[in-house]
Amino acid sequence: MTDKASALANMAFAIGSMFGPIIGGQLTDLYGYRKTCDIICISAIVAACINFLIVFVPDLIRRRPEVTNDEDDEEETPIGYK
Repeated sequence: MTDKASALANMAFAIGSMFGPIIGGQLTDLYGYRKTCDIICISAIVAACINFLIVFVPDLIRRRPEVTNDEDDEEETPIGYK
């Protein structure tokens, strides 16, 4: 990991440790414990979906094999598959 990436990771951890309990306490006071857990669960699912879209989808698109439709390159196909 480079120095900048390490600094960003440590900064995100520090900010989360600092503001997480404050925000969680405010949400618990406003909505109650059960709804706060629901809010945290929904936000974690949304974050996981965004992470999937940013990290894995571009890699899957890059790895997709190219499909060629060459009429000249006919191979033997079983009966009923043509």
